[in-house]
Amino acid sequence: MTTRFKLALLAGSALALTACGGNDVAQALNLGAPQARFVNAVPASPTLALYRKGELQGDAGTQGYEGASKYFDTVNVTSTWDVRDAAAGTELGTTSMRAENATRYTIVALPGTGTMYNLLQISDPYSNALTSNARVRIAKGDAVKGTMDVYITAPGADISGASPTMAAVASQTPSPASGADSYSLASGIYQVRLTLAGTKTVFFSGALNVGDHDDLLLVTLPTSDGLGVKILDVPSASGESNSDIANSL
Repeated sequence: MTTRFKLALLAGSALALTACGGNDVAQALNLGAPQARFVNAVPASPTLALYRKGELQGDAGTQGYEGASKYFDTVNVTSTWDVRDAAAGTELGTTSMRAENATRYTIVALPGTGTMYNLLQISDPYSNALTSNARVRIAKGDAVKGTMDVYITAPGADISGASPTMAAVASQTPSPASGADSYSLASGIYQVRLTLAGTKTVFFSGALNVGDHDDLLLVTLPTSDGLGVKILDVPSASGESNSDIANSL
């Protein structure tokens, strides 16, 4: 079998699979364009717009606090990305990011120093797209608690002897780390608990509903009074909206 024939066969298979399963399959075969999305996790921020190389990324829309765009295609290149006040045009945060095929990128605006915001980059290789399992990643966006451990378990499961699902998640960092596969789990209803790192002291508990092929980014945020914690659940599917997971403690 010639190399040319193999490539043609692979391309044909990818087209057939893509027709059944969307962009996930193409990305898993390293055939899809890189994609990006934008999340606004800055309390009391103005509505924000995303720019690449000084050009407005219209597909990202404009996002108020807790808003997020869906993934949109971008290009294979290293670019300067920045977020601006959508009304005033003032630049509020900037970062340099390299986009590559078959990878999804999330830019999360988080509180920074003074009037500027930090832009957290999350790179997701998305290499488990052919399975029915969901993908979950968490980013610590609040400043209420210190480093935390994350437990995602069956409802009511005893965590006294369990290892964290994601351990020692520090402020404004994702887990699993950027560049690693998201945490994979089957569909179902789970209990997500946050503890102070290295302890079983739970300061957040809430229900997480997970479906087949879900791609969820969980961002911890302060409650409106600034004293507690909630979780922003950001799905990737075009028909799904962000939702808050409240603390049931």
